[in-house]
Amino acid sequence: MPKIIPPLTEAQVRNAKPRQKLYKLFDGGGLYLEVAPTGSRSWRLKFRQQDGKENRLTFGPYPEISLQDARERRLAARRLIATLDDVKARLNGVLSADIVERQLDGTDSAAGFSRSRHNFVVT
Repeated sequence: MPKIIPPLTEAQVRNAKPRQKLYKLFDGGGLYLEVAPTGSRSWRLKFRQQDGKENRLTFGPYPEISLQDARERRLAARRLIATLDDVKARLNGVLSADIVERQLDGTDSAAGFSRSRHNFVVT
């Protein structure tokens, strides 16, 4: 069961000072503010795809992206990720069935078929 994290306040985000090492302030739901030793602060979202791979999205720097904007982008990204995973799963099922049919028919031309990695940007 995931750990319940109290949401960040605007004051906590505004007062985040750089340290010797990079650190993170978590808001919950995978959203966090990454504070670098140089003083830069960026909003990021950590998530897992359906296949179990862990990924991260960067929403942009604070204060250009406010806490409220980052939360809205988190919700939009979660919806998009869920939709893409569903579409990907359906597409994989269709492609697999199509390849099996072609192999049975003897018309399999998927010898050069390869999967590629896709990067998605949420704006």
